Amino acid sequence: MTKARDSRRPLHRDRRRPAVYPRKSSPFSLVFALLLRLLVIVIGFSVIAGTGITLWHHVHQSATPAPTVAATPTPPTLTLDPTLTTNLEKLIQSEEHRDLTAHLMVWDLDTGSIAAIAHNQPVPAASTIKLPLLIAFFAAVDRGEVRLDEALEINKSVRVGEAGNYQDLPDGTKVPALEAATQMIVISDNTATNMILQRLGGMDVTNRQFRQWGLLHTSFRAPLPDLEGTNTVSAQDLVKLLAQLDQGDLLSPRSRDRALDILRRPITRTLLPQGIREEDQEFARIAHKPEILPRCWATPDWLTPPLASAMRSPFWWSARTTTPAPAP
Repeated sequence: MTKARDSRRPLHRDRRRPAVYPRKSSPFSLVFALLLRLLVIVIGFSVIAGTGITLWHHVHQSATPAPTVAATPTPPTLTLDPTLTTNLEKLIQSEEHRDLTAHLMVWDLDTGSIAAIAHNQPVPAASTIKLPLLIAFFAAVDRGEVRLDEALEINKSVRVGEAGNYQDLPDGTKVPALEAATQMIVISDNTATNMILQRLGGMDVTNRQFRQWGLLHTSFRAPLPDLEGTNTVSAQDLVKLLAQLDQGDLLSPRSRDRALDILRRPITRTLLPQGIREEDQEFARIAHKPEILPRCWATPDWLTPPLASAMRSPFWWSARTTTPAPAP
């Protein structure tokens, strides 16, 4: 007789499962896991730091009043000064100057007063056209089109006489662009002027730059020395140019300072500087490009404080040799 099976006992005996050993991870997997953990930690720190900076910035802005934005300065209103204009007309009509024709403009930067006589009429530029050319040179430097230290070559295409010492240097001589621009103003070197004009792209390119600045009568029609007097400027153009330079409309601050430094160094000191008292000479700051020819005296200039704050552009032409006498 068989015994009944105890239902509480398992049908089969427990069998011990074989041990399962973890697989060895490859080096690549370990490196990947470490990088993943590091990335999570970095992201976490970034989120925490970004949140803290945002909160600090918000609190700081709330505690600090917003800065006052300076209004753009309004150019002064130009007002004709009848008294000064009358005095200038009397001076021109005096016996001493009766053979001269004047084209001039004076602008008081502090009051906006002007005195002008034939100021918007084009006149032969002579070397005064080197003033706008100097500003065009530094404008090209600001645009990155010209480097101050790049070498410009003296050759037959630019060599001319009449003024300066570059004409005596042999063909192939190279000088830095800044040196050529400086010699163009300081000793009025004509060869240096032609080198700068050529480097800027020639007369047409330079004239377009003048038009963009609103200079209606300033034009190159011939390289220097232009003995025929075909290049032109006007007193109004040169004063406008100096005003734009003063207001920072044309050049960067660094280029503006360099241009003014050059314009304070011409070796010709027989025009405006002679009109300043000797005891005031050390205080005077005159940026100018004088021109003295047998038939022309001109000195577009910028006289700065403490003596005055004015821009002038006087041209004095000898009437006796300008127009030939009619035939009998």
